[in-house]
Amino acid sequence: MILDNSLNHYFFQLYKKNMQFLQQKTNEEDIALGQVLCLHEIYINEGLSQGALASKLTVDGATITRAMKVMMEKGYVHRERNAIDRRAYGIYLTEKGRNEYENVSKYFLELENNLCEVLTDMEKMALLHLLEKICSSPKMNQFLD
Repeated sequence: MILDNSLNHYFFQLYKKNMQFLQQKTNEEDIALGQVLCLHEIYINEGLSQGALASKLTVDGATITRAMKVMMEKGYVHRERNAIDRRAYGIYLTEKGRNEYENVSKYFLELENNLCEVLTDMEKMALLHLLEKICSSPKMNQFLD
């Protein structure tokens, strides 16, 4: 049970509101939210394998395979054989994918501005520090393996 004044309650509320906001915005763009998250990871880590992408997004390989198929059909990404390990492929953004990512990434900035508009700069820095501390906790990360 999630108590109304617990951290879990507020984390859940933030997550739900964030996802609703981003879902609404991405629906206007004809791109699924999951595809935007994939584009983001590929944008900052070009050449990633599908397995590494799945791990970073904490989803299973089948989910990434389906997302990659759709994103390749839309012309957002392409795969290239890894020069070192010829059995592996890296995922790269196409020019269209880069443009689409830059177009929808503005929603993440808008969301962060909306979230932080009631905070002072000092409160925002303190919150960021605390969230980083929580997210880097070994007990939190044991669930990602």
